Amino acid sequence: MAEHAYTEDGKKVDKSLTEKVWKVFREVEMALDDIEPESIDATAELGQYMEDLLEKRLQEFPPNQHEDIRALFTCMMNYLSFHSGADLDKVSLKYVGCFRELDDKNVKLPKGFRSVVDAIAQNLPSDAIHFNTKVEKINYSYTQTNTVKITCQTPSGKSVFEANHVIFTCSLGVLESSHSDMFEPTLPPSKVNSIEAMGFGTVDKIFLKWETPFWKIGEGSLKLAWKGKRTTNRKTEWYRSLFGFDEILNNDNTLVGWIHGDAAEHLETLTDRDVMDQCVLLIRQFLGDPSIPAPTEILRSAWKSNELTRGSYSFLAPSSAPSDIARLAEPVSVGGVPVLLLAGEATHPCFFSTTHGARESGIREAKRLEDYYITKRDVQN
Repeated sequence: MAEHAYTEDGKKVDKSLTEKVWKVFREVEMALDDIEPESIDATAELGQYMEDLLEKRLQEFPPNQHEDIRALFTCMMNYLSFHSGADLDKVSLKYVGCFRELDDKNVKLPKGFRSVVDAIAQNLPSDAIHFNTKVEKINYSYTQTNTVKITCQTPSGKSVFEANHVIFTCSLGVLESSHSDMFEPTLPPSKVNSIEAMGFGTVDKIFLKWETPFWKIGEGSLKLAWKGKRTTNRKTEWYRSLFGFDEILNNDNTLVGWIHGDAAEHLETLTDRDVMDQCVLLIRQFLGDPSIPAPTEILRSAWKSNELTRGSYSFLAPSSAPSDIARLAEPVSVGGVPVLLLAGEATHPCFFSTTHGARESGIREAKRLEDYYITKRDVQN
């Protein structure tokens, strides 16, 4: 965490202290990989466990630094929360080690994920992708016609597509809210139980644009280190779940704020004006500068209220286990034929919540179909 951290009284936390505390936090976080699931109660949640360990590590520092360090820990817990996708009291401690990080550093895409989609799409036939086409029903009964029927709403009305197989990649949030109406016949009870047991969080971004940046380029990012205990009311104090604000590649006059969980869901119910006003108040307060101008524009995501996503990405809740991910990833077969295959980040055993996990799951299901036809051919020959 190379950026500066500030407290709500307008104080910049000494950077050398921030770096020391960040090192301690990362040590505690990395140790989560070593947790032995059999030694942890299934109902245990990550938040309290982290708070207890960090409080113990606090004793390594002199008492006159404790207030600032607790504030930094609060900031870092918000960091861990938006990576998990939810408030940490909703995340399983028992299976927290299931998630795996890729080695090396993150890759920045100057044009966003659209550049990845464009690269894939350019190798597809021009009529292979249907835009503005919402799937409403998938009938996979696989009767005499040996086809799956997909009913869609298009700009010109309803259309029905037929296929031998369907690889379904919608979010876990959509599955949670729509599985009973989406599939005919309904999904197997064991799969439904896993869908409802797993967690699906919300992480939103708030983009604030100024006519001219009030910060020096390269030094505009700030992390919000709140003093005192973490808030328990994430609606009235949603802003306390903000991790901070960061500069954006190729957008010199824009900052982006990160927010997660219940606070993010509540944020989606507020007006742009309410959010923008509160954010600039926070920035002025933490930087100790009431003269900072108000932004001229705001743009923000709303993943929870979007009916096509219903949230951001999955996590293992205390009510779930790795077996739920495996069960979700199992194909639904009819007469020995895998007709309904499920992919998406929530079906990856260790890269759930990530783009690379989603990609690998799609390759997995494509390979499953390839293997099915290879085996079928070999049997016939």
